[in-house]
Amino acid sequence: MSRAISTDRKGNMAIMAMGTLAVVTLVAGGVVDYASLASQNQNLQSVADAAALGAAREMTISKNAREQVQAVASAIVESNVTTGNPKTKASIIDKGHAVEVFVTADPKVYFAGPVGANAGPVTARAVAEVSGSAVCMIGLDTKAKKTLSMRKKSMITATGCAIYSNSTAKDGISIEDNAEVNAGFICSAGGVKTSKKLMLDPAPITDCPPINDPLIGRPQPAIGACDFNKKKVAKGAVETLSPGVYCGGLDVQGNATLAGGVYIIKDGNLTVDDGGSLTGDDAGFFLTGKDALINFERASTIALKAPRSGPLAGLLFFEDRTVEAILDGGDDDDDDPAP
Repeated sequence: MSRAISTDRKGNMAIMAMGTLAVVTLVAGGVVDYASLASQNQNLQSVADAAALGAAREMTISKNAREQVQAVASAIVESNVTTGNPKTKASIIDKGHAVEVFVTADPKVYFAGPVGANAGPVTARAVAEVSGSAVCMIGLDTKAKKTLSMRKKSMITATGCAIYSNSTAKDGISIEDNAEVNAGFICSAGGVKTSKKLMLDPAPITDCPPINDPLIGRPQPAIGACDFNKKKVAKGAVETLSPGVYCGGLDVQGNATLAGGVYIIKDGNLTVDDGGSLTGDDAGFFLTGKDALINFERASTIALKAPRSGPLAGLLFFEDRTVEAILDGGDDDDDDPAP
């Protein structure tokens, strides 16, 4: 008597199928993580390149600004890398002729396979060379008249750096009354208008080629809600001011001392007049909105030192790039290009 023997293989096939699925998932997960890490590395390299270029441009303003270079590189990285806890190290190398930037960030992986489990930090390195002389003042607008305008016994002393006007107007630089300018180099893309009592050293050069914004890579400070509205320090008053957003401007007629930080002047003037004084260490101003201008009148006293870190590192005054120049009246032909 024969006996048929049957074997149910469905369970084994299911186990084999599950094993195959696990292998496929593992392989696919590794591919996804590998591609993700490659993309992260590429993006971080682009940010490192931008940080190195931005920091190198800072060197055209100050050749020995080590803290400034670090602060700017960090700000550029942090504004472009919002995940991964990025860390930035910027150094001045090649005897002050180049900037080196290292950036590291935590990897972002999606699977617990070999690729994801063994992923180390994402890193990038970039080097940017520095060329040209240091620039301490530049008027960027190529059409505005009087990009640099001085009157009423005002004075600029900048013997170690250059002053530029990109304006092609015949009065791109305007020096009147008893104003004085002393710089390492003075250059106007247009012309220079002066008075007989002018004191300007050295003699300016005209028809210079415009130069690019050395701070084009510098991120602008974030602007929050108003902390103060039409703040005024009255004549005879003595106040210590705090960083924040000053809507409607800041008018100082008494004695104001600035605590360290960023002061945002929005939709109004920063004015010091009527014998007022403005002093501060590690403090800088960002001007934005309508009528965001600086107005330091005669008999005012200004004694400021720029921030050593943060978004305004090395800068006393930074104007919003979207603000258009407001021109005062004058001769109808003042806007004509220089010959």
